[in-house]
Amino acid sequence: MSEESLEKALRDRLRLADDVVEAVMALVRQEYREQMEQNRRNMAELEERYRHILELSSSAIIIHTDGKVVFANEAAARMYGAESTEALLGKNILDFVHPDSVEVVRQRIDRMSREGIAVGPTEEKMMPHFGTIMNMEVAAASITYNGKPSIVVVAENVTLQKEMVDLFRAMSDHSPSGIAIIQDRRFKYVNHKVLNITGYTEDDLLGKSSLTLILAEDRRKVRRYSAKMLKGERTTPYEYRAVMKNGEVRWIMESIAPIQYLGRPAILANFTDITELKQMEEQIRYQSIHDSLTSSYNRAYFEEEMRRLELSRPLPVSIVVCDINGLKLVNDTMGVGAGDKLLQTAAQLIHACAGGRGIVARMGGGEFCILLARTSGRKAKELCDCLIAKLEEYNSQTSSLPLSLSFGWATAGERVAGDLSLPEALKKANNDMLRQKLIHRGSARSAIVQALMKTMAARDIATESHADRLHDLVVAMGTAMGLTGQSLTDLRLLARFHDIGKVGVPDSILLKPGPLTIEEMEIMRRHAEIGYQIAVSVPDLVPVANLILRHHEWWNGNGYPLGLAGEDIPVECRILAVADAFDAMTSQRPYRKAMTAKEALDELKRCAGTQFDPTVVMELIRLVGTGLVKDRDTVNS
Repeated sequence: MSEESLEKALRDRLRLADDVVEAVMALVRQEYREQMEQNRRNMAELEERYRHILELSSSAIIIHTDGKVVFANEAAARMYGAESTEALLGKNILDFVHPDSVEVVRQRIDRMSREGIAVGPTEEKMMPHFGTIMNMEVAAASITYNGKPSIVVVAENVTLQKEMVDLFRAMSDHSPSGIAIIQDRRFKYVNHKVLNITGYTEDDLLGKSSLTLILAEDRRKVRRYSAKMLKGERTTPYEYRAVMKNGEVRWIMESIAPIQYLGRPAILANFTDITELKQMEEQIRYQSIHDSLTSSYNRAYFEEEMRRLELSRPLPVSIVVCDINGLKLVNDTMGVGAGDKLLQTAAQLIHACAGGRGIVARMGGGEFCILLARTSGRKAKELCDCLIAKLEEYNSQTSSLPLSLSFGWATAGERVAGDLSLPEALKKANNDMLRQKLIHRGSARSAIVQALMKTMAARDIATESHADRLHDLVVAMGTAMGLTGQSLTDLRLLARFHDIGKVGVPDSILLKPGPLTIEEMEIMRRHAEIGYQIAVSVPDLVPVANLILRHHEWWNGNGYPLGLAGEDIPVECRILAVADAFDAMTSQRPYRKAMTAKEALDELKRCAGTQFDPTVVMELIRLVGTGLVKDRDTVNS
């Protein structure tokens, strides 16, 4: 209501006296003036407050009217490199915009002026007067300033942040580790390594739950460990299994840290594919407790299990101890490769009888132990019976070396078995095995030697006819030279078994048609020592063991393996050397024709005094000349 309307109403409607009306109007005017003054002061105070806020703002604030700057705060002056805020006044707002963005910004200003809308925040390239390009995050709104339509612009220099983001992305994309940003439990960023490891694309993962990759069984563990890491209660990375896009499960090692992302709390996750490392760890762990040859547990694991069972006492506990008979003989004669095959075969039979029960461990050499918790002595005896049956079946079907085992068994914590302790049971089982080994030692070695002889025959090292001819020849020569009794008997054995050591020589060397290399010759020469090892293991061959060792010694000392010379070489060996050479030279070979007796005797005479005993050579010549030894030429004709 106007002052005139109020005064008229007082006079006409209330019919107040003029002096009363004047008094009331004076009061009204005074109240109005005071109210107006208060409003002015409030407006000034409010304006000062907002100006102060604008001045102190860290963001650049510019107001432009008709495209000209009419207000700028200190932050704007600093940002744009002006000496003062006044230096910016009157500038065209488009002068601060990068040429590439001028047209877009111009259209935006026109639209804001027409429609009175707000815009932003958007990212723009800006150029202050000194030409440096800056990345700005800009927001703008239409306002009235000094009574005129204007636009207020709030700008934040995000150049450094953008550079840091670009640097982070560059480092992240070239990182050997997978890097992801998780916010609200969803992937907001993943680097190339994450995609390479998982096989997923960005579209597959961004916005999806961070649990997407984690194997369901490991999710609870990951939640627990990640929560502790975010609280600072855990510093070491944790491991879990992740499911790849192709369904493959791989091991991941991950560490996380809290960060701010787009102004809100988030998690930075760093993870590495450790599948190969876990496989190596598993392999190392497996190797640390297993025997590499037989895949049985090793001695260290067996002893650890013994200690564990002593504490837990899952009684009764039975122990079966097995040992391969004649393994050393096989290793010494046929080589460790043949021995390894016997070990592997024995392990297979033992595991088959154990049937997955208990612990089967190789203790070293050819010894195995089976540790059976909660197993009675009766069950242990059944396992031993199974081994006996398996051995008989194997030996009846194999054409290679026979397998013989000695074994013993005992039970701890069983009253009928004397209520033994676990160490006592192990000792008893081992002693029983050793007693059985003593009983079977001779027969086991004899069986192995018989198998070696069969092997030798199968390889055609010495044919039946060669053995017969050599036997007859050495007997004739030995008799002519006065050998009788045991010496003649030993000569007969030597003729048949002198080359038994060749079973330990590889076929590639033994059957090689051409000359041997120096290395191959060294291996071939070992057959004399191997033959000796075989002979001393068999009671029937012990008398000729030393003769087998010396049968390649030369008269002049250039033979092997001992380098004996002259009369130091046993006469049986000297006779065998001449007879064996004569028969070999006069026999047909795949790689050469047989010599005539005369050619062979001439060669022996040439080598008499170096390789052969001259007396023995002359005796053979005499025997052939007198017909006591048949001329092979005559026989063949």
